[in-house]
Amino acid sequence: MRRSSSTGFHSRPATIRGTTGTSSVRPRVQLAARRLRAPTSPYLAGNDVFYSYTPTSDCLTSVIMQATAANSSVFVYNGCTSVGVACVAGQANTGTGARNFTFNAIAGTQYIIVVSSSAATPTLGYTLTMQCIGCQAATAITGTATPASITTSSADLTWTNGGGAYTDYQVAVQTTQTLPTAGSAITNVTGLTTTVTGLSAATTYYFYVRAVCPGGDPATGPFTQWYGPFAFTTKICDDADKCTYTFRLTDSANNGWNGARMEVRQNGILVANTAGNTTIGQQYTSGAGPVDVTYQLCKNVPFTLEWTVAGTQPQQCIVTVINSFSQAIFVKPAGTGGAGQTVYTGLVDCDNPRCDAPVMNVTATNVTTNGATINWTNNPVPLPAGWSWDIYIYPTVGGTPPTAGTIPTYDDVTTFPFPTNIPLTPDTAYSVCVRVNCSPNPSEWSCGSFTTLPTCPKPTSPVVSGITLDSATLDWTPGTPTDNSWEVLLIPGCATPPPPPAVNPDLTGGALLFQTAAHPLVLPAGTLTPATIYYYYVRTLCPGNDKSTWTGPVMFNTLLCDNANKCNYKFLLTDTGSNGWNGAKIQVRQNCIVVATLGTQISGAGPTTVTVALCDDVPFDLYWSVAGTAPNEIGVTVQNPFVDNIYTYAPGTGTPLTVLYSGVAECTPPTCPKPVSLTTVSTGQTTANVSWVETGTATQWEVYAVPTGGVLPVNGSPVTGVAPYYIANTNTSFQITGLTPGSAKKIAGRVTNHTKTSRKVISQI
Repeated sequence: MRRSSSTGFHSRPATIRGTTGTSSVRPRVQLAARRLRAPTSPYLAGNDVFYSYTPTSDCLTSVIMQATAANSSVFVYNGCTSVGVACVAGQANTGTGARNFTFNAIAGTQYIIVVSSSAATPTLGYTLTMQCIGCQAATAITGTATPASITTSSADLTWTNGGGAYTDYQVAVQTTQTLPTAGSAITNVTGLTTTVTGLSAATTYYFYVRAVCPGGDPATGPFTQWYGPFAFTTKICDDADKCTYTFRLTDSANNGWNGARMEVRQNGILVANTAGNTTIGQQYTSGAGPVDVTYQLCKNVPFTLEWTVAGTQPQQCIVTVINSFSQAIFVKPAGTGGAGQTVYTGLVDCDNPRCDAPVMNVTATNVTTNGATINWTNNPVPLPAGWSWDIYIYPTVGGTPPTAGTIPTYDDVTTFPFPTNIPLTPDTAYSVCVRVNCSPNPSEWSCGSFTTLPTCPKPTSPVVSGITLDSATLDWTPGTPTDNSWEVLLIPGCATPPPPPAVNPDLTGGALLFQTAAHPLVLPAGTLTPATIYYYYVRTLCPGNDKSTWTGPVMFNTLLCDNANKCNYKFLLTDTGSNGWNGAKIQVRQNCIVVATLGTQISGAGPTTVTVALCDDVPFDLYWSVAGTAPNEIGVTVQNPFVDNIYTYAPGTGTPLTVLYSGVAECTPPTCPKPVSLTTVSTGQTTANVSWVETGTATQWEVYAVPTGGVLPVNGSPVTGVAPYYIANTNTSFQITGLTPGSAKKIAGRVTNHTKTSRKVISQI
């Protein structure tokens, strides 16, 4: 693509910035270039930009082109017909440096300047500068503003002599990066330095320098080309208006910032820290830290903390912003923020500490049985007049955390650290909270914790062993080696621990209290109740009727029963999704003691049978402990040892974390067992002959027959022998009469000897 410029340089200095291949094309110039380009010229293979330059007088013309990429070129041709054929001057190579040359321009001659590149870099940005000069400096003039001289309104500028015998120079200072023109503020200078004044604070300036050619007039020239721009930024404020802000670096993995970098800016201007660096992060390369990086920032001016480089472990970076009063006003924790983001924005305040900055690191030292000394950090230094702290102390267990309206335990505290003087309870865990009490509103509460020392050290490490049906051995480690008296408390319960026992515990509901002078404490047979959960506590009895706090609880349960007193119940697991219970679990419990967990045994649709031995005459239940991911698909049927289905849970009818069924386990066979294997032998229009298998010694039975869908018989109902009930004296091909032709029937049978009846068994004809 080719682009032409409609603006000529003529004889004034000019700077143009552009990008090859991004603008519209003049057809006439485009066609001419296509016709005249030399196809063998490698640096005219990229996108081209054409400019026209017609000087009004003869002059030595300087051409400087700085590209943003390698392989750039700039060529000067005498008219359009010479483009790509023979150039007046030019420069091109594979590097990235400036293309810098001069040529003798003749008045009235049109010159075509072509900016292009090789095929390796077809499109690039560039800055093209052309000047009419009187002489050429031997070397490029370079300039700088002396850093120590820069103030809010002035700076000392220096430059090199260009390798020539120059004594006079012109200097132009401006806020734009364009070559000075006749309207620019230009200063005549003798020597290689000058001081500029009247500048604006927090402003970036650019200065240009050119030398007066030997024998020339300092005001009218001739001159060398302009060299520059040389940038400098005036101070945001005077040093007297600055204060120290600290950026404290730490790392969650204690291994430095791993290449992460941040910058501090005020009014958008990059600020150097007190070590002269403009980035935060390189100071912290290893270890746990903290590493402090300090900045002198201008008061009453906004500042930002910008995250510029992520590093290899950005999630580990932690930074705390600390103001000039030693207050942490912001903390960026690990795992937050990222490169390209503004981490913090604030206004520098060198005169007032932050009332809203909470205290930090609340701790307690010199802890006694009834008091402690409260410590904290992040206090403003010095403490402003009229400031104080509020302190609130409450029991960690059972206490109420503070809110903005909480009445402090101690208010208007001015002593730091602070020793408590209101007695606390021995051997008690406390939370302590501190806030800054200042205007207009107090800060938020910051809290820590501590535990007062005991007056009577409590035992530790309680254990239970030797558990039987009705006995156990209880042991512990004494609080001190000289302890010789204890109390042991056992509270029966279920799966949820009881509330902490009081100093004088409640002994109702089966609780047991033992006093002993030795450990372990062996509870003899008959002391405990079988199949019972107990919560075990122990405390020390000290001289003077002093008692320690309770240690515990330790939960244990006595054995449910001997194996001889167990029988097998079957639990048939099903799943309508045919993919198992998907993590659902149901506990089989006796007296709250889990004896089996159902759920993992099934992988398909089922039924999958799980056999569980239960203790006779002990309550049991089904507790749905885990919902699983498909709770509406699971089902379970409970079958007793006598093949009775005593409970069926249908999918989608129950709720997780509830008891689905409860009953009492029965292991004693019934005295009158029910018949089994009820079958139809033959049928007539109004009759049916049925048979069954007797499982006991019965010689008489009761048969019940109703149409399918009719009411089923009820176990335990009186024996009547009245239809639909029939008395049978045989279990082989017994005939039922009086039936409705063509109808399906439900048949039930049970044993009867007119004093006892069995449960029913059901079949269909």
